[in-house]
Amino acid sequence: DACAALLLELQLEVDRSGVPAAGNPGKSRSGGRAGFILVIDGRTLDWALQEDLKEDFLLLSCSCKALLCCRSTPLQKSQVVRLVRDQLAVMTLAVGDGANDVSMIQVADVGIGISGQEGMQAVMSSDFAISRFKHLRKLLLVHGHWCYARLANMILYFIYKNV
Repeated sequence: DACAALLLELQLEVDRSGVPAAGNPGKSRSGGRAGFILVIDGRTLDWALQEDLKEDFLLLSCSCKALLCCRSTPLQKSQVVRLVRDQLAVMTLAVGDGANDVSMIQVADVGIGISGQEGMQAVMSSDFAISRFKHLRKLLLVHGHWCYARLANMILYFIYKNV
């Protein structure tokens, strides 16, 4: 009950500030970015991911500019990704660098593993691998664009050959 009251109070605070626009997560009514970032730890995330609080947690996190989950278990990470993917019907991307991120990477639609000090488990279970976090921008903007273009051409060729 305390967690539900806290989630409701946070949602009211966000609504009172006039920041989120309905149906447009992370955007304000005036067109700018939302000014709230939600930081939640693993113990609080346990309460927020209960069946009766999932909707409130999802609504609150969609109203914020970013959601940061710290000190969470691998199961909690995968539950958050699954909740967003299933409830919002959006494509999810997960970035991880260690064995504790493997389940989150596997649940996401696109998984990116960062090779580093924590081993190669995340890289081995991911769709894409990068050596450093700074390479994520290039992966998404350059390689993502070319992958999309190649896939579109392949679909057009497939339709052409079957007609």
